[in-house]
Amino acid sequence: MMLDSLPADYPVVAYPTWCLVGRDGRIIDRNIGYSEDTGAFLDSLVSANL
Repeated sequence: MMLDSLPADYPVVAYPTWCLVGRDGRIIDRNIGYSEDTGAFLDSLVSANL
């Protein structure tokens, strides 16, 4: 999701920054950057937290 601004609870200091946000609005995990392994890692992280 692309946003013009983020709430203070979602600190972004570099791009790309990804955040996995739980149903309760809390950040489950966040990281900066992207590599060829990031997509598979995010898929497994989402599956583990459904």
